Amino acid sequence: MFVTNSIKSEIQSTLNIMLSHASILYELSNRPAGWSDDTLLQLAAERAFHVAVECATDVGNDIIDALVMRDAGGYGDIIKVLAEEGVVQQDWIRQFAPAIDFRQRLVRDYKTVSAGDVEDNVAACAALFAPYAEAIRSYLQLDNP
Repeated sequence: MFVTNSIKSEIQSTLNIMLSHASILYELSNRPAGWSDDTLLQLAAERAFHVAVECATDVGNDIIDALVMRDAGGYGDIIKVLAEEGVVQQDWIRQFAPAIDFRQRLVRDYKTVSAGDVEDNVAACAALFAPYAEAIRSYLQLDNP
């Protein structure tokens, strides 16, 4: 199989959505400590984080399906398959794995997520989405918008 123009267009669109949400995270990560004590900012960060990770894994899934790569066993495995296939670097995977874990907490264990957890994860992961988009665009030879 191969990545059709239609799939490339869909991936490009999803990357753009991911980056728009990641830009919110990046902006929040540059605020002084304690920003997550503002409930509105905390909730906005939670949503932006969740959507950005969903977009990252959706793109990974699209590539895996189009190129008939090994089936991924879950969210964390999607990015591992991309590393095995040379789409992204192993070092990036190690840095991004906590984002996958935190996404799980946001979706399933939301009662245990504190403002500090949100702030810590935003600080650790906000800058990881842009290099991912760059790696995907390079691998698929997509133009930067």
